[in-house]
Amino acid sequence: MALDFSSISVGNDQLPTRTSKIYRTMGKIYLKQVHYEKALNLLPENLLDTALIYNSIGAIHYFRNDHQSALKYFEKSLYIKSQLLPWNDNEIVIVYKSIVSTLQAGKNINDENYQKALDIQQKILKIQLSCFPIDSRSLIETYWKTGKMYYELNDFEMSIKTYESARALLTDSEHINYSDPANVYDLIGKFITLSQKIF
Repeated sequence: MALDFSSISVGNDQLPTRTSKIYRTMGKIYLKQVHYEKALNLLPENLLDTALIYNSIGAIHYFRNDHQSALKYFEKSLYIKSQLLPWNDNEIVIVYKSIVSTLQAGKNINDENYQKALDIQQKILKIQLSCFPIDSRSLIETYWKTGKMYYELNDFEMSIKTYESARALLTDSEHINYSDPANVYDLIGKFITLSQKIF
């Protein structure tokens, strides 16, 4: 599962995928981490900027396939953000998504990590249900990912229930306004394909 770095913030700037690839390609990603670590030494632990830096260092470790270190930094970021932000803030969702991706990456894949990832995925869904419009594409995709995780854990009953919730949102909302309708049909196709595998 790929980690979405386009939403990882560093201060007011984004860490664009293209910039990250350039740093990685040129071997300068290590230098970037050094600068982040210097910044950490200057900032107190209880600032949102500190959490954002931890998140960025976690992303660097993720790029290096050092998933254990990435997880450690993402969890530090989550701890700080949880202390400073409301429980349903989108910044918390971003870190949760990074943790889920890291738990499912490479050698980390095992039943214990998959279950932990599912628990976090359910928290993401709970947050999105509390503050996203019911026909939000992000909410629908979270339902789909959650259903897929239940499927991978052989909990077919919950998988079907979750897929049905997502499919209902996709097919029953008359006012869904997506710029790319093909993506909507792609999601519906994924639901149908996985539902057929279950039966």
